[in-house]
Amino acid sequence: MIVKALKQELNLSQELVKEGFSHAYKAGELLQEVKNMVGTKQGFDEWVEKNLKRTDEGLINICLKLFNGEKVKVEVSSKEKGLKGEVDE
Repeated sequence: MIVKALKQELNLSQELVKEGFSHAYKAGELLQEVKNMVGTKQGFDEWVEKNLKRTDEGLINICLKLFNGEKVKVEVSSKEKGLKGEVDE
């Protein structure tokens, strides 16, 4: 009984992590499109401030880096019940 439940949870966890990264990649693609449209870092920063002011800047950077094929580090803790990301520079 426990083995079946554990396998289900592990499989579901793997599927949802993959889906989450898929959404992060798509967000990065859209952010890159905006970045290309505005043309400058200052213009992009202003656009983000105006349109995404409640979005974590670290998350925006992670999505952009992921889309652009760069390495990102994602940390998850059950204590925080949140997501914290770092971008490798």
